Amino acid sequence: MPLKLMYLTNNGNIAKIAEESSVDWIFIDLETIGKEGRQGHLDTIISRHHIEDVKKIKSVLTKSELLVRVNPIYEGSKNEIEKVINDGADIVMLPFFKAKDEVKVVRRFFI
Repeated sequence: MPLKLMYLTNNGNIAKIAEESSVDWIFIDLETIGKEGRQGHLDTIISRHHIEDVKKIKSVLTKSELLVRVNPIYEGSKNEIEKVINDGADIVMLPFFKAKDEVKVVRRFFI
């Protein structure tokens, strides 16, 4: 299986440069719920991306796929997931799942 490269950005110019440099996935990270508590003390990137970035970044891509990480399951999950799909996400990452039932909740959104 070939190595897939991803680049985390919500900047259109940088996304285009990454795509031209053969990056496979441009990654927008919308996850904020609980993230500060889990990662605030670590040396990790906590992005400040916004749902509007999905459409903006998708509009500049011609080859790379758009990967969007959404929030863990919450009352607004269905709307959030539908919006990122409608705005052009090629891949939706569902973070921080702990149980099979959480995946079933998402599946029910689309059945």
